[in-house]
Amino acid sequence: MLPLLACTTSPPGDTAPAADTDTGGASDTDTAGDTASDTAPEGLAVALLLADRPGLVDAVEAADGSLIVADAGGTWAVDGTEITKLYDAPGQLSPGTATGAFLSPGGDIVSLPAGTPIEGTGAYAPAGLDVLATEQGDRLTFPGADPGSGAFGTYTARADGGPVPLVGEGYTGAQRWIFRPEGETVWSTSTSGELWLVAEGEDVATLVASGVPTGGLTGSLDGATLYLGGGNALWTYDVVNATLTEHPLQLDADVLSVHRTTDGLGGILTTATAVYRVSWP
Repeated sequence: MLPLLACTTSPPGDTAPAADTDTGGASDTDTAGDTASDTAPEGLAVALLLADRPGLVDAVEAADGSLIVADAGGTWAVDGTEITKLYDAPGQLSPGTATGAFLSPGGDIVSLPAGTPIEGTGAYAPAGLDVLATEQGDRLTFPGADPGSGAFGTYTARADGGPVPLVGEGYTGAQRWIFRPEGETVWSTSTSGELWLVAEGEDVATLVASGVPTGGLTGSLDGATLYLGGGNALWTYDVVNATLTEHPLQLDADVLSVHRTTDGLGGILTTATAVYRVSWP
């Protein structure tokens, strides 16, 4: 295990979303916009995209620049001030290329906005997901448990269904977020703050670091930097130097999830009540 070489403060743990909030449907009080914040340090540009929506769990940017958000009342498309329900259940989201997003609601992974389930994936009890764009179309990668043996691992499936092969195993805890920067490389974090790597050409996970933030995980286009949410901050992990750095932000609450924007130049950060766009440091 590689210890963290640099960490400015102790990374915070998970913050539970307000799951009991009943949002019902779209409301005139929901606020969507791009109000800029001048409170971000180190030149980070932060824009508020959605505010005053309690019970948020996750949010991603679709290819057309709109938002897809999951909250206690379900999963929604947000385009300006127009909010449309896509699916009755919330869950972990990942942006797609040929579709708006994919949702892991605790059963079969669902393709949005159509709401089409990807048969067979639910048997693995996916704990999250990420999407790898290939010449053959979107390929889903997700942590889950083998329905026969119960063994925990990382699995992959085509967006149009088919076999679900194992691509990594050897984890010691449930992995909540996962990111594939290129090829067969898999990064993931556990709820206890462990960072794992399944390197290209390998099929067994290696514990890289402990004590990392657990509020989401994504990465740069070249795979050299990982971006994690934790507390009221964005964290960067330098893959080559194994260093973790905190970039404090003045958001409304702690970060629950982080996803890359469609242009790869920044991230979509979700708290329990708001969604932000932030440029990468």
